[in-house]
Amino acid sequence: MTNERFAELRLASALGYHLPGATLEVLTTTGQRRLVADVSNPLSDLHPGELRDLVGHAMEIDSSNDLLRALEITEPGRMSVRLVAAPPMLADLGGGLYSVMTAAGRGTLLFATLLDPHAAHAAIQSASTASGFVPPVNAVLTADDVLRVTVVGFPWHRDQPADVRSGLVDFVQGALAACTVAEQFSVTPA
Repeated sequence: MTNERFAELRLASALGYHLPGATLEVLTTTGQRRLVADVSNPLSDLHPGELRDLVGHAMEIDSSNDLLRALEITEPGRMSVRLVAAPPMLADLGGGLYSVMTAAGRGTLLFATLLDPHAAHAAIQSASTASGFVPPVNAVLTADDVLRVTVVGFPWHRDQPADVRSGLVDFVQGALAACTVAEQFSVTPA
């Protein structure tokens, strides 16, 4: 498995693990499909926590063989992972940005980054400085030490004025872009 595919799997695993109601599809070019979802889903092949542990183990031993065996993938080819949105609770806003919304109208805009929390915070601060936009809330950074990723969330509420919500979405997209650029220049080992 290439480093790029493995990074994609780490990020998707973190989102699948940390987002309520998230479902992941692991697909291969040979047509093999595995569903990673909560145990309440009868079609689930694996729980998000199990996938997280398997990916973490693969990182520790620097081999994806056990991971592929657990997923029962015999021909990985160009394996891809897709987070399946579950509107209205979980929406895919594109480019790796997601929105989680509760029935009470509280939500979070979030994404995952390969950066550690300190580097993610610095990238977000640079996005704020560059845009001149001061978000109405601080980012919530959740370090996933197993996958060595950070899940970044920005809380919001559907009762906020439309211009504030729109500005926040634009800002978070910029923060995601800043983190993605910083990942490219990071010397932190994967």
